[in-house]
Amino acid sequence: SNFNAGMATVFLGGSLSNGGSLQDVDAALTIYGVDEMSGVASSLGFSDVDDDGLADLWIGAHQGEVSGQDTGVVYLFYGASLETALSGNALSVTDADLTLVGVGNYDYAGFSMANVGDVDGDKREDWLIGAHQADADAEDVGKTYLFYAQTIQTLSGEQSMTEADVTFVGETGNDFSGYSVAGDIDIDKDGLSDIIIGAGNHDSNGSDAGATYLFLGASLSSTSSGTVSLSSADLKMVGSAEGDWSGRRVATMSSADRDRRGDVVISSSWNDDVANNSGKVSIVTGAQAWDAINSGESLFSLSDAALTIAGAEQ
Repeated sequence: SNFNAGMATVFLGGSLSNGGSLQDVDAALTIYGVDEMSGVASSLGFSDVDDDGLADLWIGAHQGEVSGQDTGVVYLFYGASLETALSGNALSVTDADLTLVGVGNYDYAGFSMANVGDVDGDKREDWLIGAHQADADAEDVGKTYLFYAQTIQTLSGEQSMTEADVTFVGETGNDFSGYSVAGDIDIDKDGLSDIIIGAGNHDSNGSDAGATYLFLGASLSSTSSGTVSLSSADLKMVGSAEGDWSGRRVATMSSADRDRRGDVVISSSWNDDVANNSGKVSIVTGAQAWDAINSGESLFSLSDAALTIAGAEQ
């Protein structure tokens, strides 16, 4: 393999159940990058695109190149394709069933990815891909691509990220939207999954305070395809202070309050509440988010989050 090409290793559950120590050579499958500095496996995930009961493997290579420089590439391997290779074999990313290629130079598509659940109501898992350095009306606004499972199944070979069902575009230059993405929660309990997109350098609440955008699945179902500005999000959650970098890491979790909506978890890695750059993690419950949406709040400050876990030291 070439210098810093990267690789992904797959270990089956049976090999992990007894504990102990394992090495890469013990993996059931190794998938190697091909090009130098492509960063294969900078992000990873699983979903069941074709609804065959087998997990399909997604591999991000945010500095991968097909045409252009550091456009980013995402590889999809169907479970059925991997099943026959799960006996210590090796594959290359060139064996992928689908290759999705970033649009512009230095987009870094595939730096973040997430299985976001069933956004469009077809009972299959959809996929979200961030390209946080993509340009639009300004530099580095960031873009995030939503692919519905039914669309992915129609694609094969090498395809552009422009095939996405919905492309989300950051609000302003240097927002780096899509640096982190997540989903698979249901804030409004309508049976459709909702998604979140982080933009850690957004400035609505001060320079680099950051923002995290929530889109309900119901809102996206009326947007069958096209480009959507993050300014149209159902809820915008902003860092509590300048320089917080909130939204550089986002995640979702099962409802802490057991209301089955799911909760939003947002990091603010440079927050100063306790000490200089000690950081904090904010948990916004699904109920909080839903109440904010219903009340028509344009901005929700993370200072109002239901729970804050703050770092203790600088």
